[in-house]
Amino acid sequence: MSSDRQIERRDIGRYDRPVREFAGAASMRGLTLEEPQILTVGRTHPLDISVSPAGSPVTVVTFHAALTTSETPLPVFAGASLIRPFGVNLVQVADPGLYADDALTIGWFAGSAQHPVQQELPEVLGAVLKSLGSEKTVFFGASAGGFAALLNGRRFPEASILCVNPQTILANFTREHQLSYCDRAWGASPEDVWGTLVQADLREQFDGQNRNDIVYVQNERDPHVQLHMEPFLATIPNDRVQIIRGDWGEGHQAPSPDQLSGMLATLVQYDSE
Repeated sequence: MSSDRQIERRDIGRYDRPVREFAGAASMRGLTLEEPQILTVGRTHPLDISVSPAGSPVTVVTFHAALTTSETPLPVFAGASLIRPFGVNLVQVADPGLYADDALTIGWFAGSAQHPVQQELPEVLGAVLKSLGSEKTVFFGASAGGFAALLNGRRFPEASILCVNPQTILANFTREHQLSYCDRAWGASPEDVWGTLVQADLREQFDGQNRNDIVYVQNERDPHVQLHMEPFLATIPNDRVQIIRGDWGEGHQAPSPDQLSGMLATLVQYDSE
């Protein structure tokens, strides 16, 4: 398991916006957010969140997918180009587990042994959403980010969730990535991490219930259909789940940005009456 020297991978200055540091979620009570800024929670493998207020009653919370290369500087914030046309508040969450080791490209927003964040993140997001005055919230993510959108969105029953090709059962994901993340971030095997140190099976977390409006987008030619979508959706009521299945290519391919923007456009509509 790696040490704090891996923080060298961090280049937060490239975003050219103020950074506010917090020791933990408890220190964020009474948070005020009026200008674009980055909130960073904790010093070891920090949880970085970029907040772009727009004075809107609607907020979109985004979680990025796995990185295509370990050379990408951290933190990574995704979704701005998709969200910008709607004029809503944008909250972009970066995966803190990637700080655990320079080789990591995926961490499912679960953190590390030095900074486990799955319990803390909903509380942090709650403080952010309260400060923004958010009356309608949409959680959005693809692949690993889709896992995080579902896991965190379920803690906000009034929120909608748009997930694209999400993982739902981490034990069903590529074994190589499981081993790498669990070893480097937790110093243990997946068998010792999943379900004990990390919430890793959404079937257990939803526990046969669903209080969110979910738009579940899945590529037909992705093994995730059998490994993640079907076993997860079989365990929850589907009356509030809209399933969009399409053919966007062989394997783990997502719809085009224009298609995703169209899906988001419906979810961000808000009528205060």
